[in-house]
Amino acid sequence: MALALITAIAHRKAMPQISAQDAMNAMDTMDSPTAFVAVALAAVSWDGVLTKAGSRALRHALDYREPFRHMSDAEMIQLFDRLLAQLRLEGSRQLMEHASAVLDPRQRLTAFTVAAEIMRSDGE
Repeated sequence: MALALITAIAHRKAMPQISAQDAMNAMDTMDSPTAFVAVALAAVSWDGVLTKAGSRALRHALDYREPFRHMSDAEMIQLFDRLLAQLRLEGSRQLMEHASAVLDPRQRLTAFTVAAEIMRSDGE
C-alpha cells in the first residue's frame, strides 16, 4: 500500500455518506483487524489532522502486518473510508474506545503500542 493511497484517502474533500445509524452498526460489527486500524488511525489523527508523517507511519505500521499486507488497494480504501467517516462522526477518543473494546488484551496491547509509536513519529 503506497503512502499516496492513505494520504489521498485522508485528505478527500467528499467523504462517503454514512448515516449515524450505519456508523453505529459498523462499530457493533467491527472485527479485530478493523479495530486495530481504528486505534492507530484515532491516535495518528488525535488532533483532527492526519499529517504526511502520520500517514507514512500508519502505512508503515500496516504494510507488513497480517492481514493488511494481503489486502488490495480497493479493500484498504474501503476500510479507511469507513473508519474516517466513523472518526468524523464520533471523534478520536470514542473511536479508540470502541475499537479497543473489540480487541482481546494481547491485541489491545499491540494496537496501543503501535499507536504510541505512530504518535511519536508524527512530528509535523
